[in-house]
Amino acid sequence: MSIKLFYAKMREMRENGDEVIDIGSSVKVGDIELPQVMDVIDKAHEVSKARGLYTEYASSWGTMDLREAVADFFAQWGGVDLDPKSQTMVTRGIIDSYDRVLRAFQWNGVIIPNWAPYYARSKAIIHGLPIVDVPINLASGNLRLDTLERSLNEKELTHRDF
Repeated sequence: MSIKLFYAKMREMRENGDEVIDIGSSVKVGDIELPQVMDVIDKAHEVSKARGLYTEYASSWGTMDLREAVADFFAQWGGVDLDPKSQTMVTRGIIDSYDRVLRAFQWNGVIIPNWAPYYARSKAIIHGLPIVDVPINLASGNLRLDTLERSLNEKELTHRDF
């Protein structure tokens, strides 16, 4: 289903009086709702994967002018020499970026920390990677290292497992 059809269906459902919760929007989720939201996300990804309906963005390497500007920026501000044709790209948002990072590396034996709630966890699930959900401070949106360590310890993991 295309994103346009998805949002058209959501609008139609709302117009028919159905309650629709857009978990991909900026709606704040409290501690009470979080387990249910995560269950809904997991089930949606399970069904999507079973049907072969992966969430993918169309390829977008960006225009050459933009890629050259990115390479120039890194050269000027970071002293890094990049080939705009082979070492730069432009993504279409965080999900696309997250997916490309997951696909770019060999993750053998690695646990992927995922801040929760965050719907991009689907990418790790689709790629068959083990994830550890790390709660964030819902008021500030910040992730604290002590929370990450506690989450890993609850799974009997340490930072050395990364």
